[in-house]
Order: sequence, then structure tokens, then C-alpha cells
Amino acid sequence: MSEPTFEGRIHTWLEAGGAIGDESCGYFYLENSYWKARRDPNVLMVHYNDLKADRGGEMRRIAKFLGIEVAEAEFARMVEAADFAAMRAAGETLMPYAANVWDKGSQRFLNKGTNGRWKGVVSQDDLALYDTMVAKHFSPSLAAWLEGGRLQAGDPATAAD
Repeated sequence: MSEPTFEGRIHTWLEAGGAIGDESCGYFYLENSYWKARRDPNVLMVHYNDLKADRGGEMRRIAKFLGIEVAEAEFARMVEAADFAAMRAAGETLMPYAANVWDKGSQRFLNKGTNGRWKGVVSQDDLALYDTMVAKHFSPSLAAWLEGGRLQAGDPATAAD
């Protein structure tokens, strides 16, 4: 029996409601659980799009939330170290056990650092099914945040729904 294609796995995943096996580990369930907790005093929602758009600004936001003061000279070094290329280059040091989980270890996990790689790969039918699932399972604010992040959709903590 041949390995299922990426397209086949996506379709199966969508038909299963974003879960493979236990529903409580599924995408729609997990995203809603985080969204429900977004106003808790110990939760800060951080989106990859926002880190890509303004890594320094997001790192300042995270530090402020955690109550961490960082010297300006040290902060600049930290922002540079958090660059995707820098993390990928240091992947084996940052993720020494990654090879136990993924073939090619940290290089597989820290693959490309880009968004939208699904474009041109996922069928129009599967995109329509995904949109149907989003409309069924997510509030409009959660859907917008997942799609674009805080800088585009607004702060999750202040979202009405």
C-alpha cells in the first residue's frame, strides 16, 4: 500500500473535523480552548505572522507580559538570535532531541519559516471544506486572528466574541 499524498491527508483530516484520533487533540477543539482562555491573566496569545512582521515589538510585548526587563543592548542581541535563519543554524543546540521526533531533526521542525505553503497544493474543494469547518467551529474573531494574527485582526483579549 502506498503512502497517502499530502492532499489525501489534508482531506482525511478535514473530514475528521481537524482531528486524527482523539477529538480533544484536534485543531478546532484546541484552537477554541486557547481562545476561551485568551482573557485569563496568565495567557498571552502570540501569532507567528506578528512575530514575522515585528519580531522586536512582539518580543517586547512578551517580555512586558512576563514582567521581564531586558537591557537594550541585550535585547538587540536576543532579537537577532530569534531570527528564523539564526534559530535554524543553531537548531541542533536549541533542539538536541529533535532527531528523536522528526527525521532530519531540528532542520525538519525549523523547515522554511514561511506561511502559505499550502497555496497551490490544497484543492479548491478542500479549501471550501476548510472554510465550512471554520464557519462551523470558530467565532468570526477567532477565525480572523488565526488567519492574520493580532496586528491584522486585533488583540484577542479584546475581541467581542
